[in-house]
Amino acid sequence: MLPLCPEQLGGLPTPRKSAEIIKIGRKIKVINQDKKDVTENFKRGARITLELAKRFNIKKAYLKSKSPSCGENGITTRVLKKHGIQVYIVD
Repeated sequence: MLPLCPEQLGGLPTPRKSAEIIKIGRKIKVINQDKKDVTENFKRGARITLELAKRFNIKKAYLKSKSPSCGENGITTRVLKKHGIQVYIVD
């Protein structure tokens, strides 16, 4: 088991402002409640999470629902699934 938070790994503080995924055409952005674009933090956290999963040969991930990182359509969720890691979304 490797407990981690992609948002922290991406450089965001805890606690942090809530954020949501916004679709702009074919692109997605993650915007926090202060209207700040935090997309790169989310992408960085997803990349680092994937690197760690590969390094530790992780095949399954249990992710938190309703999160722009880990929810059903979250940034990290998409990255892990794309690379063959089985993802389970939990409440």
